[in-house]
Amino acid sequence: KINDKNQLQIGYSRRINRPGLSQLNPFAEYDDPLNIRIGNPDLNPENIDAVELNYNLSLKGHNLIATAYFRHVDGVMQRYRYITGDVSTVSWLNLDRSINFGFEFVARNNWFKWWSMTTNFNMYRNQIIGTSPTGNLEATNFSFSVRSQQSFKMAKVAEFQLSFHYMAPMTM
Repeated sequence: KINDKNQLQIGYSRRINRPGLSQLNPFAEYDDPLNIRIGNPDLNPENIDAVELNYNLSLKGHNLIATAYFRHVDGVMQRYRYITGDVSTVSWLNLDRSINFGFEFVARNNWFKWWSMTTNFNMYRNQIIGTSPTGNLEATNFSFSVRSQQSFKMAKVAEFQLSFHYMAPMTM
């Protein structure tokens, strides 16, 4: 805590993200005969190392949070699609690694007693490196997203909300 209005925080975490049942299930789902889904029972968990640096500015009725982050994932779980004739099959595999870093800004504003707003802007770069049954894979993506939610209190028992979410195109 720098003072009453400013706060700085740094954090490191190491996590394990285990695959879910549908990612592991070796029995194919034939809901659509042209689009088959099948799990991979040999799928391993992801190991995630993450570092974040946060700055929080608090003013009367307003908060601004700026975050810089870096994540390194070993054994990243990725959906994999292959096509045989007219049939598309989706399964899962572990790629070597993923490197992700970016900046996120969150503004929380209480403009009036009846109107509050939260806005989020996230800008990031993601790189995935690995080997698939068809050869080496590498994809790098730079993208951003914007989200805003506004709440309006109409009466003591009613509230109206508007939300907006935009995700920029990305390649994977």
